[in-house]
Amino acid sequence: MAEHLAAALVARTERGADPEAIKAVAKRAMEERDPAVRAAAVRSMRRTSALESTDGAYEKLVRDASPEVRMEAATNIVEDIQNVYAGYHGPASDAAVSAAAASTDPKVTAKILGNMDTQKISAESAGRIQSLLRSDDAEVRKAAALALGGVPAEQMASARQSVLAMYRDEQDTGVRKALVQSLAQLGFIGAIPELQRLRSTDPSLAPEIDAWIRVLSLDLQEWNLILREKQRLQQVP
Repeated sequence: MAEHLAAALVARTERGADPEAIKAVAKRAMEERDPAVRAAAVRSMRRTSALESTDGAYEKLVRDASPEVRMEAATNIVEDIQNVYAGYHGPASDAAVSAAAASTDPKVTAKILGNMDTQKISAESAGRIQSLLRSDDAEVRKAAALALGGVPAEQMASARQSVLAMYRDEQDTGVRKALVQSLAQLGFIGAIPELQRLRSTDPSLAPEIDAWIRVLSLDLQEWNLILREKQRLQQVP
């Protein structure tokens, strides 16, 4: 019931009838004593403009005492970026990165960064993601690496330097694979020389790097096509 009532208020804002209604829902999501009700209030804001219209509420929600509330907030952020903004609205993407960086729950940070489009983020947001490459949590480092692969052209050189420097010291295989993918996305066919130089750093990942080199050599111009071809190669016996 609480979720349905909150959703009705959120709808008023989304229809332009009451710009303050969604803020009232966000306030309840942060202040309600019952974590189940807080979680319900968060869900009611899913796939809406809440990332922009709730005055930074998500930076607080991702630090909620309840793991359920924190994860509901992360899910909202991911779905809003993907389905409301389609990754093409810089302020919303920056708000998502701010929330990810504000979180002290590695699962929340990794969920947001590992599932968002960063093509319109600011230089400040790119810097925040780069700082998360130094996280103690491997899943956060992996998600940050993947997120850096999609940064705007203006941020690519700095992102590439951070990814290359990280690869040399990283010990986790999953994170290293993410760093390789990020390099591929940042450079497309131009990343091949860098990838070739990395083969000797960790011989166990040489087959993974070789697969990326083969795909990038096709000189496909769309990242989704490159990913699809890479997946096809992995399925070939």
